[in-house]
Amino acid sequence: MRSAPAWRLAAGAQAASAGAWHILDMRRGTTLLLALVAAALLQSAAAVTVRASTRPPKNIKRPPQLILFSHDDAVDSAAYGYVTDVTDRHRNPNGCRIKATWFGCTSDCDFSCSTAKKLYGKGHELAAHTVNHPDLRHMSYSKVKKEIVGSRDKIVSCGIPESRVVGFRTPFLSDSPTVRQVLADYGFRYDSTIGVAGGSNRLWPATMEDGVPYDCDQAGQYCESDESYPGLWEVPLYELPDGNLMDVCTDESSGDPQSGCSPYKQLKKDFDRAYGSNRGPVTVGVHSITTGFLKNDKFRGEVNKFFQYALQHKDVWVVTISQFLDWMEAPVEADKMAAFMAKYKC
Repeated sequence: MRSAPAWRLAAGAQAASAGAWHILDMRRGTTLLLALVAAALLQSAAAVTVRASTRPPKNIKRPPQLILFSHDDAVDSAAYGYVTDVTDRHRNPNGCRIKATWFGCTSDCDFSCSTAKKLYGKGHELAAHTVNHPDLRHMSYSKVKKEIVGSRDKIVSCGIPESRVVGFRTPFLSDSPTVRQVLADYGFRYDSTIGVAGGSNRLWPATMEDGVPYDCDQAGQYCESDESYPGLWEVPLYELPDGNLMDVCTDESSGDPQSGCSPYKQLKKDFDRAYGSNRGPVTVGVHSITTGFLKNDKFRGEVNKFFQYALQHKDVWVVTISQFLDWMEAPVEADKMAAFMAKYKC
């Protein structure tokens, strides 16, 4: 198991320093034991705890409406073209182009280090999505670890700092307690796999010290009652009016379009419900190459139409998942968002 990552340890560095003299003064075999206990306590103390709730974090009175745009599987020049045909067309209220979170499958899918570095340089987020895109649900711990950590290692080998590759989504949205345990053991910040109900007054993302805080039957996930992953976030995918979690208006298993279904109307309806209630996050999850969703000119046009509509509203921002979690951990009112976003690449 790795030690806690830098983003989690920073909050506890002062406490660790204060206790160092005691560790150094230990004798014989108790030294190692106490050091291990101290490290565990440090990680626990530094871990953020946020319960699932329909209320925004810290009960702030006027939260911004945040939209999370994510893309799964391919990270190559073709996918880059389709996704940036959306992101480069739209700007947040601070004038910066919107960004996406890319869950990259690094071997079985088309993956290019040059594309990953280009995206990172533009301010997009790269996250892990396994090496070979298998169904992880019934795999052993060692095999799951190889797929998840191997995917992250490949992204890092492209020159992207490991401290910035902190998220994961399972292929086929097929999760398990083993997957979450690997994420916790190897220092990931979040998972974004679980499907939850959308609509008005949706549940906000939460940490998993008490296990998965959502109804795992909502979208066929696999959870157990004794799970516990302090500080590990679950950023769910919200069910759209057509019942999909990703690739709205398609058969999620085949990618075939649903007859008579408009992605723009479905996304607009979901956004309106969130914006008009508790402003819980809106998720727009897509594929481009694997299912052909964003490759479809009509669908891509309707996604663009949706972002144009949403960003015309006051206090609406499109952010990466890591930016969203930064906000969850230190939330600001909607009128302070421009200052909050100033630290990110425009």
